[in-house]
Amino acid sequence: MIYVAYAALACVLFAILPIRTAILATYVGGWLALPVGSYVGYHAGFTIEVIGAMLPAPAMLINKAWVAPVVTLTLAAIRAPRTLLAWRPGPVDLPVLLFCLWPGIAGFAALAPSPAPILSCLYLLGVWGAPWLLARVYLADAAGRIGLAKAVTIGGLALAPLALAEGVAGPFVYTALYGAHPFVADGTDRYIGFRPLLLFEDGNQYGIFIALAALCATAVWRQTRSRAHAVQAAILAGVAILSQSAGAILLMLAGMLLLLVPVGAPLLRRIALGVAGLALIFAPLYVAGVLPIERLVRHTAPGQRLLAVVRATGRGSIAWRVSQDQKVAGLIRQHPIVGMSRWDWWRPSRTRPWSLALLLIGQFGLVALCLAAIILLSGGLRMLMTGATPIAVDRGLALVAVLATLDALLNAFVFVPALVAAGAIASGRSTPRAAGRGR
Repeated sequence: MIYVAYAALACVLFAILPIRTAILATYVGGWLALPVGSYVGYHAGFTIEVIGAMLPAPAMLINKAWVAPVVTLTLAAIRAPRTLLAWRPGPVDLPVLLFCLWPGIAGFAALAPSPAPILSCLYLLGVWGAPWLLARVYLADAAGRIGLAKAVTIGGLALAPLALAEGVAGPFVYTALYGAHPFVADGTDRYIGFRPLLLFEDGNQYGIFIALAALCATAVWRQTRSRAHAVQAAILAGVAILSQSAGAILLMLAGMLLLLVPVGAPLLRRIALGVAGLALIFAPLYVAGVLPIERLVRHTAPGQRLLAVVRATGRGSIAWRVSQDQKVAGLIRQHPIVGMSRWDWWRPSRTRPWSLALLLIGQFGLVALCLAAIILLSGGLRMLMTGATPIAVDRGLALVAVLATLDALLNAFVFVPALVAAGAIASGRSTPRAAGRGR
């Protein structure tokens, strides 16, 4: 009923607001304000049965990550059909189509796929395909990308008072509005006070959202040079630091450095190339379980010292997440190319990985992981490495897509609007284009 009420409110917004404003308000507002999904079966608290909304699972096929983009795209097509019909897909759109249809192909090799391949395809079309299409059709010009960055900024500012309240009192908003949440106590205790949860899937997802909202605000300030936007960026950066999500804060600071320093600087370009090279070398080894990380940490003197330092800083959750990832490496090696086409492929290990990348490989294989990486990274890396984009907001959205992808290496609950950011910058077009006004 809440989703139905949201759709009705969205109809009103599309009737009274300009098309682009209605799209941004409906999508960003829905992603921030709707309940995650049905948590009826998870009243007991923390559970490994919830894998996050980016991938299909039978009990969570209808959730806000699917409803918000599908409702927004449907109403945008009704409000401005000529704009949608005038759009022509290009090579950058092919990976998205292949990714969304891949479960239908991979399902042929599975003994008992779950969810059914057709349901998995429909789910990915809503969660991955619809946000991408929204961005490519309606937000792919300079005005659209600036609007997207401003919408994320406004969303962060709207949540800031509630975030500060939960930082003092602990998470209470979701429970008060929508009932039980399985991760309401997951990692909420911080060095000082609590980490907010608000209406997100997990506290980690709030942390990366507020950090990337601060990055968007910084990009808008760099674009406009407005004192008001500078204040907004400072407020969101402060709220992000108060969240005390260490990984998200580090990503935010790295993104701000790259945004505030000229992208074309030779030193920064060499650093980016070095980081990308190391990721290409070590990420496949980590995913495949070839690197015995847990054994090196627990059974060597340097590893023990590193583990002691991590625990002393209160960041033991990182070591725990890595250990859970390593436990499922053997299962991944059984079907590395096409995966097992099961959402709970990790069940024999009695735990699940805490990385979206590993969840994706186990369910749909390395083919799906490569397609997802192309979707999220190709446009952003091209802009950052070549320095071809003339406006600061484009660099900001490119960094949002790249940093959200890096966050997904350790977290299953990621910054979902990164797909919209990736789609908006995919073409690299910077000249304004009017979104149609037809009804």
